[in-house]
Amino acid sequence: MAAAKPLRIAREAAERLRREKEVRERLEREKIEEIKRRENAEIQEKLERERKAREVAERVKAEKERLAKQRQLDKERKIKEREEMLQRKAREKEEMLQRMEQEKREALREKVIREKLEKEKRERKEAERKEKENVDQLAREARERIRVEQEESEKFRKYLLEEIEASAEQEAREKHEREEKERLEREREEQEKREKIERQKAAEERTRLQRERAAEKQRLQAEEERRREQEWAWQRERAEAEDIPPPPPPHQVPVDPPPEYPYGRNSTPSQPSTPRRTSSPIKQPDATAYQTPPSSSGRKPMADTSTNLPSSPSKTASPRPSRKSDPTPPPPPRHKKTPQPPPQPAPYATQDPNKIVLKAVYLFNSASQNRPVASLVSGMGGITDGLVLRITTEGLFIDDDVASFSHREWDVKTWTIRLFEIFCPRYTPPPRPASDSKSNPMRKMFGQEKPQQRTEEEMDAIIESFGRVCRTQCAVVGKTSGQHMLRASVRDAEGRRYVFITDEEEAWKLAGSVQRIRKGSQARQLVVEGMGTAEASLIMTKLRSV
Repeated sequence: MAAAKPLRIAREAAERLRREKEVRERLEREKIEEIKRRENAEIQEKLERERKAREVAERVKAEKERLAKQRQLDKERKIKEREEMLQRKAREKEEMLQRMEQEKREALREKVIREKLEKEKRERKEAERKEKENVDQLAREARERIRVEQEESEKFRKYLLEEIEASAEQEAREKHEREEKERLEREREEQEKREKIERQKAAEERTRLQRERAAEKQRLQAEEERRREQEWAWQRERAEAEDIPPPPPPHQVPVDPPPEYPYGRNSTPSQPSTPRRTSSPIKQPDATAYQTPPSSSGRKPMADTSTNLPSSPSKTASPRPSRKSDPTPPPPPRHKKTPQPPPQPAPYATQDPNKIVLKAVYLFNSASQNRPVASLVSGMGGITDGLVLRITTEGLFIDDDVASFSHREWDVKTWTIRLFEIFCPRYTPPPRPASDSKSNPMRKMFGQEKPQQRTEEEMDAIIESFGRVCRTQCAVVGKTSGQHMLRASVRDAEGRRYVFITDEEEAWKLAGSVQRIRKGSQARQLVVEGMGTAEASLIMTKLRSV
């Protein structure tokens, strides 16, 4: 009995310790779960706060934009009202001055007439007093004289009124013409100053952008070269560790693969053969252009030169023989340092407004409306990146400034051009005028109906609006508007159409060149139209499908 009591006490103590341990573990688990719930609640609350903050920020931003627009509209309206009020006050003041001057002249004229009449009356009374004997005769003479003098006075008064009115109108007309001439001269000078400043700013921004792009391209190419050297060094170490032939150094990898056709053509043109080319950048090799095809036999495939990593052996390949049985020893490892590539020049650019740098030019005709019959593409087929278009009063001329070569077979004379169509992604042209309602319905059905021709003022407005949009929007740094297009239709039996493609950096030169050739003496019924986005997209789709 005495021995059983300590055992029972020990069991109770063990049971109590176990229950306490369970209680502590349960409390710890509850504490951990409570901490997790709090963390989840804090995370949810933080996310909710961030979402609300974003919503508030967006609403505040939208409200600020709306208020800014409203303030701008109010400011413009107030300026317009102030100008109208000043003009109205000036007109009222001028009219009041003219009215006061006229009243003053009328008063002076009436005073002269009144004094004259009073003098005549005094003279008449004196004559009547002196010659009372001849009252009747003098009275008749006096009446006759008064009548004659009144008629002459009336004629003189009318003459003075006509002279005053004519002189006032002449002065007002001369003053108005002089003020209008001065205002037009001031507006013309201000417009020329603004356009000159805008052209200078656009030229400076384009030059700076081109320099930044060239510097960024050189930096990326240098980084790519360093990355290839690092991969080649790592590949050499791996090859030495695995006892396989080392890969070729980076300078042995082709660095000028065939350039990609800009509109989808898979061709491999020859490289330019001109030795004085200094503006075309060196292109980086394509990652898939020089990969070794997989081996169908049991031999080990060659290393992949595009990534500088050896390809893994095939699963069905036979085991590699030992070095003793290999009759050809592997080449010794090379420890020569890879030479750095020469600095790459910037792409060709010019600020000459008479030279438009082109990306490409295509020739279509009536027999081949969906596929160009001839083309010149910058950087392909012996053409450098100095492909430029010169538009003069004599016609259109294509030159290669870098190669100092003129493509005279692409010359287009001015008198043969019947239509210019200009396209800018940011410019919306006005709708074309509808044709005559009395036209032949059969011609309309077969697409032979000609639309009504625009007036000279409408074509001037199209060119001016196009130039203003390209100068203020397309040429601004940081705004990408895409490629611009100029299509020239020739007046001949073949129905030739030339399509010129250029970047937004050169688009500001198109308006002035088109206006210059249209105002020249050799132009014959030359029409200028704006090309819509749908038609331009269709042309680009055709070029990409070539």
